[in-house]
Amino acid sequence: LVDGFVIRVAWNAMRREQRPLADTLVESIVGYWPLLKTTFLVGLSVGAYTMLLLVPGVVRALDTTIARVVTVVEERGPTDSMEESVARMRPHRALLFTFVLFVLFVAGLLVIPIVLGGDPGGVAANLAVAAVLGPFQLAMSCLAVVLYTRDRLARRQ
Repeated sequence: LVDGFVIRVAWNAMRREQRPLADTLVESIVGYWPLLKTTFLVGLSVGAYTMLLLVPGVVRALDTTIARVVTVVEERGPTDSMEESVARMRPHRALLFTFVLFVLFVAGLLVIPIVLGGDPGGVAANLAVAAVLGPFQLAMSCLAVVLYTRDRLARRQ
């Protein structure tokens, strides 16, 4: 639900459209089930590709980055959103992979000292991981909207 809300707010901001947050929240609630189905299908797909080998799983995860955005913005079904995401993300794989590596590097810098300094399974380590993963998910959602918008504008020209 939060991810759909963030995607809608970011999409409205990219289009310089000011909408009341209450309306955006209502749209997010209405569009919850298609987004949940897309998220589940993307997870299954990435998991299946990861079972083959790690690299195909990473590539599939990068390819399906904007599937949720396509579901929210274009109101498509899960399989259509995934196909569209794969087609649109191929040129952006290197940029996205670099971003993910950078975030993982920063996360490592933040989490490793806590894990090494204390109990790896302790509360501090778990809180550190949660504190890094939440903003990472938010950043990935916003980056997905930016890439989607950039690709959409490029297709119009």
